[in-house]
Amino acid sequence: MDEYGASVTIRGKSQVPFDGFIVVTARNRVTKETQSYRQQLEDILTSGKESTAGIVWKGIPPGTYDVIIEAVNQKNVTIDKYETVLRIPNILLLI
Repeated sequence: MDEYGASVTIRGKSQVPFDGFIVVTARNRVTKETQSYRQQLEDILTSGKESTAGIVWKGIPPGTYDVIIEAVNQKNVTIDKYETVLRIPNILLLI
């Protein structure tokens, strides 16, 4: 995860197939603005398989964000969740 986006790899740990989405929610600590991104996994996962979803931030402004990454099934139920923090720096362009 960086200022351009996130790459999330999900590994199957169950014999029950997982057919769902990756949902990434970023909440700015100062402004409290929230942005959510949703990407469907290309493969249906079972035990021992993995799939990667790519998320590209769309104009996310600089700041510190609390980020929640969720694996969500077709019924919109969260199966697994990971929380982290992302800092997007101000970038100065000198020409």
